[in-house]
Amino acid sequence: MKRKTSRPEELDWARKTLGLGRRATLEEIKSAYREACKKWHPDYNPDHDKSDLTKHMQDINKAYQILMEYIENYRYLLVPDVEENFDPESWWWEKFGSAFAGSVKRKKSKD
Repeated sequence: MKRKTSRPEELDWARKTLGLGRRATLEEIKSAYREACKKWHPDYNPDHDKSDLTKHMQDINKAYQILMEYIENYRYLLVPDVEENFDPESWWWEKFGSAFAGSVKRKKSKD
């Protein structure tokens, strides 16, 4: 499957639409998406104009899709053989830990 790359202005628009900052985590993105859906979904707002709410929901869904594709691409580019139990700290120490081994002590993981 060909991966789509997002342009910076698309990412900025998506973050603004969901009310997120530049360093939003996956959990923050999902939470902001759920909150925006609750705010703009036609079922939660029966008194408002349906066409206006539908437009907002389309924007929210598009923004969420752009951000999720960006995260998936970024994760894939960093670690192509990602597994479900990916541990970023272990990955970082495998890649860069030896350069800092004398100045920083690694936390021991519970196995």
